[in-house]
Amino acid sequence: MLLEKIRFNLENNKDKLCYLSKSNRYTYKDLDEMVRKIYKYILDKNVTGRVVCVGHKEIEILAAFLACSFAGITYIPIDESIPQERLEYIINDTKPMLVLTKDIIKDIINEELIEDVELNIKIKAEDVYYIIYTSGSTGKPKGVEITYLNLESFVRWFVTVIQKESVRVLNQALFFF
Repeated sequence: MLLEKIRFNLENNKDKLCYLSKSNRYTYKDLDEMVRKIYKYILDKNVTGRVVCVGHKEIEILAAFLACSFAGITYIPIDESIPQERLEYIINDTKPMLVLTKDIIKDIINEELIEDVELNIKIKAEDVYYIIYTSGSTGKPKGVEITYLNLESFVRWFVTVIQKESVRVLNQALFFF
């Protein structure tokens, strides 16, 4: 399973480079700590509904996606550059239980994690992993539900067509595309 592989890498490749931005380099340890703090926050808030994640291509947004995924919570990625009207439409349409902006996520990440948090995988194959919204070119934007099984099928195919060493795959398009 995809999340098992991600969890393995978070736990066993602590010192390896995981994410490179214009200004920072992040290891798997950095990402692991972020994911665990957001995961704990989600569990502590008893979030059972959808979560909207608003940001850009920051590692904190990626950490929020993963935390939601481990918690079995459907996330809806929204780029912070979209018009306010579209943002409000998506939020009203999805009726999320929680909205995480990059500033809220950074506040969560800056909190000290008192206890060790085990990343349990709560999502099932048929569960909706995330919802991505269409451009709305034919009218109102529509939410397209992607199941965990859909994503795993795509990833199994994708790894057969890319080189496996030193590949930067997350920098190809916006997380919200």
